[in-house]
Amino acid sequence: MRVGWILASKSICLKLKTINWVVSGGGIVSTMSHVVCSYMQLGLMQKVIDATRKNFLERAIKVDKVLQGSDSFNYDFPWWGYFFWIKLNPKVDVEKLKRLLAKNKVLVLFGDSAMDSEKKNLPQFQYLKHRMRICFVKLDIEIVLIACQVIRNCIEESMESSPKF
Repeated sequence: MRVGWILASKSICLKLKTINWVVSGGGIVSTMSHVVCSYMQLGLMQKVIDATRKNFLERAIKVDKVLQGSDSFNYDFPWWGYFFWIKLNPKVDVEKLKRLLAKNKVLVLFGDSAMDSEKKNLPQFQYLKHRMRICFVKLDIEIVLIACQVIRNCIEESMESSPKF
């Protein structure tokens, strides 16, 4: 569901009412806004929010159990949002990791993928090459858990080993 709203002063809202494309509606956003408004008026929105929060928390806890305790990466528990942001150990060979993930048919978004191509190679954004985003809310949770186990295994296999003496 995609909706939008504006929180603004009365004077700005009055100005917005004079803009034709704002007034005309006519799109899915306008329709969904009416659905959301009806849910709110009927007192149903809080039930939807509570059920969604509960579902997301249950999913995050399951993913956390698969991911926790590795020396190859860490993350913060996603109390809000849809993603686990994995922070790879600097000793992880990212190129090897990408090859292993591709071989296992698991797709993840690396942090630098979200950057403009001209900015991603700037020094201040290099850390993003060692970040991965895992969405835990869209797919069936069993598929997500299997994928997380594969991701964990691939990360750990991509860790450069210390020289042995």
